[in-house]
Amino acid sequence: MKLKRFFSFLLFAAVITAFTACDEDEDTSIPVDVTLNFTAPSDTITSFTWAEGKATFTDLNRGKEYELDLSQSSVITLSSGLYNITVEGAIASTSGEILCNVRSTKDNVQISAPSTSIALELSIYTPSNSLILKEIYVTGTANDKGTSSLYDKYFVIYNNSSETVYADGVALLESTFGTTEKYQYNDNPQPMTTTFTTAAIYVIPGNGTEHPLAPGEQLILADQGYDFTQTKADAIDLSIADFEWYDETEKGMDPDIAEVPNLDKWYSYSATIWIPNNQANRAYAIARMGVSKDEFLANYYKEYHYTATNGKEMTKKGYDVPVAWVLDAVNLGNTGFERIATPAVLDRSYATTGIAGTDKTRFGRSFIRKVASSTGSYTVYQDTDDSANDFTFTTPSLKK
Repeated sequence: MKLKRFFSFLLFAAVITAFTACDEDEDTSIPVDVTLNFTAPSDTITSFTWAEGKATFTDLNRGKEYELDLSQSSVITLSSGLYNITVEGAIASTSGEILCNVRSTKDNVQISAPSTSIALELSIYTPSNSLILKEIYVTGTANDKGTSSLYDKYFVIYNNSSETVYADGVALLESTFGTTEKYQYNDNPQPMTTTFTTAAIYVIPGNGTEHPLAPGEQLILADQGYDFTQTKADAIDLSIADFEWYDETEKGMDPDIAEVPNLDKWYSYSATIWIPNNQANRAYAIARMGVSKDEFLANYYKEYHYTATNGKEMTKKGYDVPVAWVLDAVNLGNTGFERIATPAVLDRSYATTGIAGTDKTRFGRSFIRKVASSTGSYTVYQDTDDSANDFTFTTPSLKK
């Protein structure tokens, strides 16, 4: 009798366990429609869309992650459970102008059937970039007459991080539009507000691991890898450059310095040679190109329309570089400044010469990034995506 009761008890316990297990499985497999509701990061932003963004849901019980592309939807279907949520991306106005980078987090969020609505407050943030433009020398050394400048122009790309970074495939870009142009732009959305519009693209060659930069190391990209002190005593010796941008022409206008490797020329608006404007009235950027050269040239070409000051309808040609590819962007300007030539999410202001674009005292001076701190082994430079705050206009670092 006792044995019979014992077996009955085991049977009852097994049934209860089975029902419990089924209930638990059923609870965790119930699909839940999760809707994310966002609060703008500023009172001045009344409405916005996602230019690009990702929400990551971490299931704390199962240890799995699920991602939602916010540019496509703010709704995702998940199993009920406990989640941590992180959001990161860039928001734009309803007309497509990129406003700022944003992010948000919320931990231990209970998601349960039949649906869950989650409120997230967005905050503005500056993504950390490892490679930066440490120095931009576009004014050049004045010629003997003091009327123009030599070709001793250069850019310095610097590893501002604590990890080794490879520079292979990183492009040097000049903006299609100038920061002193007064044109009325006719496209919607406005050019310069959603992408980095570029008309000069020169790329560091390599298979992905050929050009490592340890923390604090840099690359010098020169117009011509030549010792210009042989031409003028107060010029720059660019024979030490790591790369030069070279433009092949029928008349051989651009000497190819054999000792200095060439950048890979993807595109230039110039029919002859590309010379960065010595009035410092453009924006410059470095970007890790997200597609091959052929695909980029085929799919990212753009024509921009504007009305000139004389009322004539005009067109500029260039290429759109997505914001997500851009590692660093710097607007340059002078007293004739009109507007930044990049989306504000890349740079909120401009580094200025502080003088007129034609002032001859601009020659022989460079835009150099301010020092933020020192780790003891290398220098960390200031990078707030606010060029007026980050740069000084002073003596070139390579000047002897």
